[in-house]
Amino acid sequence: MRDNALYFPYISVPKDRWTIKTLLYWDKLSSIVPMDHIDNPQQLTPFMQELVQEELVEQVFPAHHLYEIPDFEKCFIKLIEHRIKKNNLCLLSGHEYTQRSSSQGLLSTRKNWGKFLNS
Repeated sequence: MRDNALYFPYISVPKDRWTIKTLLYWDKLSSIVPMDHIDNPQQLTPFMQELVQEELVEQVFPAHHLYEIPDFEKCFIKLIEHRIKKNNLCLLSGHEYTQRSSSQGLLSTRKNWGKFLNS
């Protein structure tokens, strides 16, 4: 993967000069794609679908590589548990977390989810 370009943070590469230049100058252009796009490629833009069909863009499915990471599941769960504890969060139901505050009860963190995961 040394001479490859990885497009992120979006899934479908844009239909613009950057993409054309990238395809000309790099050996390969890749994009990180969720697993559900395997069975539903129509979720990609028409331009991205065409690039994938012509093998000009390679889709990278992170889930295909998780097995290569020793003890990934244990490490991931440990990380999430640490962040929940660090941010004083508790699970309400399903995947909804709230932040405890001693003076105000429970505060919703739904809008700050990215901040929680990146801390």
